Amino acid sequence: MIASTLAWMRIGLFLAYWPWFSLEEQVDLAVMGDELDLDSVWISEAWGQDAVSVLGLLAGKTGRIALGSGLMQIPARQPAATAMAAASLDVISGGRFRLGLGVSGPQVSEGWYGVPFARPLARTREYVEIVRRALSRERLPTAATSTAGEPETPASTFSLMLAVERIPHRTASLTLYPRPHSCAWTASRA
Repeated sequence: MIASTLAWMRIGLFLAYWPWFSLEEQVDLAVMGDELDLDSVWISEAWGQDAVSVLGLLAGKTGRIALGSGLMQIPARQPAATAMAAASLDVISGGRFRLGLGVSGPQVSEGWYGVPFARPLARTREYVEIVRRALSRERLPTAATSTAGEPETPASTFSLMLAVERIPHRTASLTLYPRPHSCAWTASRA
């Protein structure tokens, strides 16, 4: 009786980044998770490990388990590039990719990427909106200022991406979180 009222729990693996798990260990654990019928495996990026590359490798080594970026760092790339990487990972993985985004912190944003750590919440909202638009195959406008009316910063700088029209229709269905508006898992320090 009690079991019938409980929701199913999805169990996944968070594989962090080097040096906590080597690339070989990340692959082995992801394959094991796939074989054990776990729900998902999540890869982060920081200090030398790019999530996109590792997730591409895992897509080729696994067949069922969902693959998530936990998380792709906003200061690392322009939002249209993130959308393109997400669309590619979704196709490569056969629709198993889950996009997670976050601004990281001042040390990584400024120290590693050279991007000022300013307006993290507004920056995340802008970024997610641009990624949504690109994945929906909408035109991306050119802006001289951010949506908050501030001067351009790397996260709010974007240009018309004509290639958006060439993204295969299949990628328009990329599963993005959280629902119901469905964009991406986001993490931000306010």
